[in-house]
Amino acid sequence: MNYLKPRQYYEDEYDKLTISICKEHIETFKNNPVLSPISDLHLYFVKGSRFADRAKSIQESIDRHTQMDNLINNFAIPYVFCFSCKDPMDLTYKMIDHGAPKIGLLYYMECKKCMVVSKFDYKGRHDIVPWQCPKCKARLNTKTTRKQNKITTTKSCKECEYKNVDILDLSYKKKKIVKEVFDEQQFIEDRLRFCMSPSEGEEYLQAVKRIHDLNKLMDSINNGKGQKNPKIKALTVKEAMKLVNKVLKDNGFESTKISEPLIKDEITFKFSAVDGESRNSRTAKSLINSKIRDKLKNTNWDLYSKGITYRLGVIEGGVRGREVPVYETVDYDEVIL
Repeated sequence: MNYLKPRQYYEDEYDKLTISICKEHIETFKNNPVLSPISDLHLYFVKGSRFADRAKSIQESIDRHTQMDNLINNFAIPYVFCFSCKDPMDLTYKMIDHGAPKIGLLYYMECKKCMVVSKFDYKGRHDIVPWQCPKCKARLNTKTTRKQNKITTTKSCKECEYKNVDILDLSYKKKKIVKEVFDEQQFIEDRLRFCMSPSEGEEYLQAVKRIHDLNKLMDSINNGKGQKNPKIKALTVKEAMKLVNKVLKDNGFESTKISEPLIKDEITFKFSAVDGESRNSRTAKSLINSKIRDKLKNTNWDLYSKGITYRLGVIEGGVRGREVPVYETVDYDEVIL
């Protein structure tokens, strides 16, 4: 059994859940006169929150199913002996142990000689003797009879008068489960309505960052009286270029290029480099983003609000700088409005 599916499956499943959450939100807010006025605003943040978690959640599902497949497909049959007759036991069944605190395997071994079954899971080994009386441990007598479409199995014990009757009704018809028809066209329309596109999601993330920065500023104003924040170090464009170039080279990037500075209201320059370690896009962008921001912290320079791009092993981005006054109590340059 293979758990891992194509990536599109995980993207569709995540988006289906997003659509369901958004529709539930609309129903909750629609008929509530108190919540109705803020329904659209709240829905925007619901969609944005789902977008922010989308890539990570999808990758976690893929990694989990990959690990489950590896456990199943690479399982080496252990050499286990029957606790009763000491003969080797055979593997009869294996599956993922969904009850375990972390991903693990559950499997059963059976002794063909005395019919003992041993279950192995994260708790250890549990031996099962199907012919043994649960009360006195004596051997059970088993009798099976059939009357029309009913098969009756009776297990009884002569030693303690234990008795168990199990009836299998072959005439019983299971209720047909009506499978919900998947409306692909409706799903496409709902996805466009409730699932943010990459550009919309990026705008949401930047908006959240601006709100967060503004909250930090207000906290600093309200609670930072008499406290001194770190002074901003004013770097020249040449110093900023050298710093960015060093970060790229120190982290395994080659053929670095720094553009000529563009002077408008702000001074900006772009950079690009070739990844010498063939990392995936997410890892490379996260690394360089954090490294450059860390180096530019408490200076008059910062990355573009659109961040960094990574395509076919080439990373690109931009840096902007401003001449601003330095305040002792509030670092206004850290807030991008």
